[in-house]
Amino acid sequence: SVILMEIVKSNLDKAGNENMSDATEVNTQLNRAPTIGTPTVNRVANSTSELTITATATDEDSNDVLTYKLLRGTSANDANPTELALTPEKVEGRTVTFKDTGLSMDTYYWYKIKVSDGIDSSISGNYGSERTYCLGSSCDGGGYTHPDCPNCEDGQVNCTTCRRKRI
Repeated sequence: SVILMEIVKSNLDKAGNENMSDATEVNTQLNRAPTIGTPTVNRVANSTSELTITATATDEDSNDVLTYKLLRGTSANDANPTELALTPEKVEGRTVTFKDTGLSMDTYYWYKIKVSDGIDSSISGNYGSERTYCLGSSCDGGGYTHPDCPNCEDGQVNCTTCRRKRI
């Protein structure tokens, strides 16, 4: 929003007469907070411990320099996500990309992004989420599968869908 103000300067001379300057109009624009869309979360190819998180911000104040923080929740309904001490991997225009590493295999993670213009900040309204990749393992009997991974334990897949090769 824009505020229109008139500034008038008043002086008293030695005789006590008040002298008024001409009114000067000043347009003052209030800062508008940036906004950020729902993050898109993707697996990193063949990695069981990394995800990339991307979102695009908008800001009506075209000269604002935006900064970004990645927030990780514990569920899609987490009201208090943890702010991670990660630097964006890439910022292109108003689009930011983070890479979160050191994650557990076959686990869902939920993310929001906080954007700030140095005065106001906003957090994406919805979480973006994804499950880390689950690496299948070779099974007795010669089959090799990438099971849906319902029972990953300690980085190992308990084979339940092995097939023997036919000769």
